[in-house]
Amino acid sequence: MVTKPKLTLDRINDILIMIEGNSYLMSDDEIYNYIRQVTIGIPYQTLNFSHGYLYRSRPNEGEKLFDNTKELWFPPLNCVRCNRFNDDKTQVLYVAELKSTVIEEVRPKPGTILTLITYSPTAQLNVLPVGILSAVTKTHLFDSKYWQNYISNKLKIYNNNFNYLRIDEIVNNYLNKHITKENKSEDPREYRLTNIYGKHFLTGPIDGLLYPSVSRKLFDINLVLKKQSAKKLKIVQVDVIKMDDKIPGKFLVITGSNEFKKNGDIIYNNHVGNFNEMTKI
Repeated sequence: MVTKPKLTLDRINDILIMIEGNSYLMSDDEIYNYIRQVTIGIPYQTLNFSHGYLYRSRPNEGEKLFDNTKELWFPPLNCVRCNRFNDDKTQVLYVAELKSTVIEEVRPKPGTILTLITYSPTAQLNVLPVGILSAVTKTHLFDSKYWQNYISNKLKIYNNNFNYLRIDEIVNNYLNKHITKENKSEDPREYRLTNIYGKHFLTGPIDGLLYPSVSRKLFDINLVLKKQSAKKLKIVQVDVIKMDDKIPGKFLVITGSNEFKKNGDIIYNNHVGNFNEMTKI
């Protein structure tokens, strides 16, 4: 099936420049409609996977351990904060491919105790890469075949029209620029545009979005899953770690578990084998 962008290159450039300079004067609905216009006809290649592990971290309240796995999923509605792809009313689950990424992204202070959660897919996840412009070498989700076929598949869809491919590139560069923008102040207003992108892309049958990790200098992949799609994961391991008081990036695994009661209660162990040592991120 041959497809093509709905708008011309000049019109798309005009819209993106307008959003860039005047978004503060525009309503969310206006921006949403413009983003929808510029992405119509641009094919997005979804990725299916059902293997491997995904990770999340949650800071503990002092030394108190989490009692039940129910506490280790997406936050309850009254605790939802505006983030890269969700507003303060939308429950989603953010995970990553590397433990070091989920530790780094919470910016723990020395001595902080964190709980690392390991998830494994129980069903196939259908996810959409956004803002990823080239192969990410430190990831198992993208194999070489995926990237080798990516451009050639798009050329086939565009019937070898390189002008359409150029439009595709401009739109994806624009998305990448905003998706990978660091928000050190954690000001929710800084997430306004990416929230709108999330509203646009997190529709239909897809389970979530894959995007570059900002804290890991784009060398790892984060995944945001819809609330209902998080049910396709199960918790297989919980590790409780304490950040070193002096050496940044080091931590001690102090307890953990891969045993859970039917009601979700966590059966903690006193030792975690070879992982009970200082490990550098």
